[in-house]
Amino acid sequence: MKRILTLGLFIVLLSCGGSKKEAVNINFENYKSYFLKNDVVTDDEIFYFASDKLIEFDKYFSPAATMSRQKWIDDDNLMNQTIISIVNKTDGDTEKVEIKSVKYQGNTLFIDYTINKSEQPAGFTTRKNVVAVVAARNIKNAVFSENGNEVKQIKVQ
Repeated sequence: MKRILTLGLFIVLLSCGGSKKEAVNINFENYKSYFLKNDVVTDDEIFYFASDKLIEFDKYFSPAATMSRQKWIDDDNLMNQTIISIVNKTDGDTEKVEIKSVKYQGNTLFIDYTINKSEQPAGFTTRKNVVAVVAARNIKNAVFSENGNEVKQIKVQ
């Protein structure tokens, strides 16, 4: 009987110790009043950004003054959080860039997003983006996936 209990305890401990933690959904908040600075040169058609430092964010993004109520990112936002952004290529048919989910595993963020196209192209071009602050700190990497398909992995600045 003692052997059976010892064997059972050993199996339970072995199965618990070898399992990997699953990625966990985390909250994020969108900030709509930002745009990619005009002097930022991007190699990719789509620009990806992740940082937990406001000074890094300010190198790439500027606030856009609008008539609606505005909410700005400041150092208080970043006490335990990280800024992420996806900026689409310049075109006339993107309606919206939207983050569908953000997951966290180890020291990596997994961001799933979608780019919604409009049925009627606009008569002008824009560079649509999404900027969000996620409730995670000490992140080393960010993996961006469009509709579940991984497209880019970057180091967090």
